[in-house]
Order: sequence, then structure tokens, then C-alpha cells
Amino acid sequence: MSFIVHEISNNSIHFGKTTVKNTHKGDNKYMSTPYCCPNCRTNRTRFNIIEQVVQAVKLDPQSGAIVETFEENNAGPFHTSYNGPDKRIQCGSCGLIEDERTFIKFGEK
Repeated sequence: MSFIVHEISNNSIHFGKTTVKNTHKGDNKYMSTPYCCPNCRTNRTRFNIIEQVVQAVKLDPQSGAIVETFEENNAGPFHTSYNGPDKRIQCGSCGLIEDERTFIKFGEK
């Protein structure tokens, strides 16, 4: 998985509609429970919180250009609403990106 960085500011990196917040400086307003990385299994302190912003769109099939954008609950009968997580977590040591629940489960052990 690769990202194109659009902007870096105020301890955040913006990837288009996705924002990665750096929590290395004690910004713990997101963490209400301990995390542990399921991959490296040693990191319990350094994580990036990725906030996902959903934008429903209709694309041109040949060019891939956005033809139409939809409101949150008004995407039409042929468009399934996004039902994934609002945020994902990235390990600040090994770089693994997973759902927050995965990091919480390993943090409970």
C-alpha cells in the first residue's frame, strides 16, 4: 500500500481525504485503552491514528474522473454506504496498519 503525501502540518500528515495524526507527543485524546502492535508485539507506545473521511463518488469508467459526488445518505439505490471504521491505527515502529480493535485486543494481553 502506498500513499501520496499532500500536506504535513501540526503533527498531522494529510493523504488526500485521509489524515494521519502523530500521537508521539502525548496527544492521547483518541486512546482510551492500551494498544499493542500485533505484528512486532513490542510496541505499546508509538502509534499513528488514521482518520478516514468517506466521500461517495461516481467515476467516469474510461478516464476515472469524478463525475458526481453524493451527500452522506443520498448516494442513490445503486450505491452501498460505507460501513468500515472511522479510524485505523498504524504502528509507529513497524508500520502495520490495521483496525483499532486489533491493536486493542493485543493491548489487553
